[in-house]
Amino acid sequence: MEKQLSGSAKRKLKRKKELKLADNLKHVPKIAKFFSPNQCPVRKGDENDKIPLSPVVAVETPTVNVSGASTSRQAPTSVEASTEQWDDSQLSKEQEDEQPPHHNKHDESPTEGAETAGSSSPCTTFTLPSDPALWGPLTETLREEAIHRGPAAFHNRASRYPASVRESGLGCRTRSLTNDLFNCRLQNNEDVPREWLLYSPSTGSVYCHACKLLSPQTQKHAFISGFSDWKHSERIGDHERSFEHRRNMLSLIQRSQVGCRVDAALVRQCEAEHRYWTEVLRRVVTVIKFLAARGLAFRGDNELLGSVHNGNYLGTLEVIAHFDPFLKEHLAKHGNKGKGKPSYISSTVCDEFI
Repeated sequence: MEKQLSGSAKRKLKRKKELKLADNLKHVPKIAKFFSPNQCPVRKGDENDKIPLSPVVAVETPTVNVSGASTSRQAPTSVEASTEQWDDSQLSKEQEDEQPPHHNKHDESPTEGAETAGSSSPCTTFTLPSDPALWGPLTETLREEAIHRGPAAFHNRASRYPASVRESGLGCRTRSLTNDLFNCRLQNNEDVPREWLLYSPSTGSVYCHACKLLSPQTQKHAFISGFSDWKHSERIGDHERSFEHRRNMLSLIQRSQVGCRVDAALVRQCEAEHRYWTEVLRRVVTVIKFLAARGLAFRGDNELLGSVHNGNYLGTLEVIAHFDPFLKEHLAKHGNKGKGKPSYISSTVCDEFI
């Protein structure tokens, strides 16, 4: 039987292990050495955001910028704790040092991410901001999105527009945009809203929705780059009656109508497919909710339509199909096709909804 060590011998042995572990950690490379300055950009303001280390335990504290521009880590610099806390902090430090350097795509700024997505990723979904001054260069995809959403998504109407205040040149007097300019008075004194007129909260200027989308890139005027001459607000009416504005408005109306587009047949086909599968899923979800609410079993011995052992799920769909011509036609067309053929009545889809 081994002799049990005394308390003093245990403390000496523990202290010896601590010193040996501290000496080994001096030769472990810091994780910051794996990153180059280009991979981890640090703003000037990030240094003020770091959380100071505790005087008792040196714990690695990550500092994350909310805007996603940069992410920095502060490595522990001292070991001043009790023996239990010292072991835990050193173990976590070793795990961090063993991890390879990893560059996270979310650490990039929104502008850098958009440039990268636009240049290398053709499947990236672009979303136009509601501020027309922030649109930037327009591609055909962005034009289609703006036409589909309509000018109402970029109106930015309000009761007051403080960003539109401009000096009038007469001392301290200023002029600003008012809601009266968003309406046009006809000869019969009828007020018609100018749906094409967009307001930018960032610049305080107004833009023409049709001309900004469809005018050639070589053509520049105030209603494309931003109009804010409130002293000569009658120019809004002059632009509204101009040949260029009317031509762009006609083109915008034609492009907004599906029947006038080149891909009109393809769009109608996609919409028909969308409506078809939506109706199928509505019936599937209704059956799943019915069985789940009553605690009934879903599956049976097989998944074959027409079998008496296919379970409550497929059996209920078959019962509904007797009175629903749409579902009856769907089961006859897509039922019992096996894997690789979408039918949205399989057990996999049922499990996903559950």
